[in-house]
Amino acid sequence: MTTTIFSEIASGVLDEHKEFIANVKRQIFIDEAYKECCCEFLKKAHIIGINNNSLVIIFIEYNGQKFAGIDSRYAEIFERYDYILEEEPSIVVGCQLLSISEKIYQLKAESNQIIDNCLGLEAESGKDSVFFSAGDIIDLIYGVSVFKMENNELELCMQSREDLMRVLLILVVNANAELIEECKDLLSALAAKAVTRKICNNLLDFTYIKDNKIKFLTLYQCVEFLFIPNQAYEFKVKYNMDIAEALKLHINESLRRDERGKVMAILKNYASKSIIQKFFMEVSGDKEKDNKLEEVKEWIYNLRCSIAHFRYGQTKDESINNWDNIFVLMLELLNSIYDNIEQDVQDICKGMVIV
Repeated sequence: MTTTIFSEIASGVLDEHKEFIANVKRQIFIDEAYKECCCEFLKKAHIIGINNNSLVIIFIEYNGQKFAGIDSRYAEIFERYDYILEEEPSIVVGCQLLSISEKIYQLKAESNQIIDNCLGLEAESGKDSVFFSAGDIIDLIYGVSVFKMENNELELCMQSREDLMRVLLILVVNANAELIEECKDLLSALAAKAVTRKICNNLLDFTYIKDNKIKFLTLYQCVEFLFIPNQAYEFKVKYNMDIAEALKLHINESLRRDERGKVMAILKNYASKSIIQKFFMEVSGDKEKDNKLEEVKEWIYNLRCSIAHFRYGQTKDESINNWDNIFVLMLELLNSIYDNIEQDVQDICKGMVIV
């Protein structure tokens, strides 16, 4: 592990500085007060994590304890969900060193700093190794703030890479200066729901993509995702089946068959009347229409088609210029839908139903 850590640090050295790397054995010194506990942690802890080139998130399990490590630059955002910082130094230091050894970290030090403060140092006279404190090594990276998972407000699963992405979504959204506040609030609310595990990548795409039409499609896909779980639930109720068996029957079905009807079923079953009314008032040119649900379904589906299929000969819709309003409406709609899905559909969305 020590060799891996120094090898990872060396990966941050520029080619023109590599000649200054000293050929010497290096060791990491851990404070005697918690060395034994820390080494035990490093041997037995299980870690998964993501590094998306801007920040790091890790989940760690150790002897039945669960921890989340959040890039310290963004840790204040995570604290808003009432998670408590871990103060035990063996755990905190262990998480930092483990994240480097598993290549889930961000170097903070520049190439010349790495040489001057670490890799360029020679052993003292009479010694064959250079010793570094754990703090010396941690100072070279953007550290992680370690949180206890006793209060698991976000229902985070420590084995779930999808939940790593949910946490990433929370942090990215709050740090994104380009998103309007309404979108930030609504995306954060979606990320806080465990039922959005399967669509969190779509929501992350929404925050990164610049093209407004493609951004709309990423949100539409969050409605589309529910087509099969909803049909499986209806089949389960109709035939008194196990939900996993009902899902298995539908999972290979063509999504495009009667897609208008499937959109309608999702809106009818799960969208609140208040958001349908608000959506209708925003997008309908005829305020006197009676069937508001049908109108909203047609508007959403027609926009989806005009974006996705215009290149095949259909007319490209260039009339929309109020995209921020549309995105807010779609995110409000998604929050309403995912708040109201049936328990069996929730279990599918959480990944608890395995086919």
